Amino acid sequence: MDVSIIISTYNRKLLLETCLRCLNAQDYPAGDFEVIVVDDGSTDGSADLVKNWSAPYALKCTTAGRQIGIGPARNFGVSAASGDIIIFLDDDAFAPPWYVSEHVKSHRDASGPVYVSGPAIYVRGQAAIEHPPLTSLKIRLQAWLDFYGAPFLGANASCPREAFLRLGGFDTRFGRAYGFQ
Repeated sequence: MDVSIIISTYNRKLLLETCLRCLNAQDYPAGDFEVIVVDDGSTDGSADLVKNWSAPYALKCTTAGRQIGIGPARNFGVSAASGDIIIFLDDDAFAPPWYVSEHVKSHRDASGPVYVSGPAIYVRGQAAIEHPPLTSLKIRLQAWLDFYGAPFLGANASCPREAFLRLGGFDTRFGRAYGFQ
């Protein structure tokens, strides 16, 4: 397995559905990546959505049994992953068709282990959920101008699984707190 995509979710079933729909449209070979959704104690049927989802890639739904927070949930997801590259994607992130391919290309083009972080563009409203504006000029310009450089923006980041495990994963002391890890 080349890639494991880790999505932590908590009571965001409708957003998660759009996220999974975007992943169904990836141009990367479906047999070469898996998606692991970590249900972080949701009560809105998110786990059932994933369990009943029809995906061309391997799809797993796992849970820690209670809400543990985004960082610990991501660590939990990585423990179930088999990919050499781990991609972290938020449940409210809408990945364009080239999303997985570009992450993999960045790792393969590097001369050694790298951390890859792409832009995360904020969109608003139901229309954005139903029809993500992934190729609009405005969104592409915002992505190009994204010089924020968050330490590890989990909405769109990847790293070698081996390096992630060697460094101990996300700091679990953040617990259920939301924010940059």
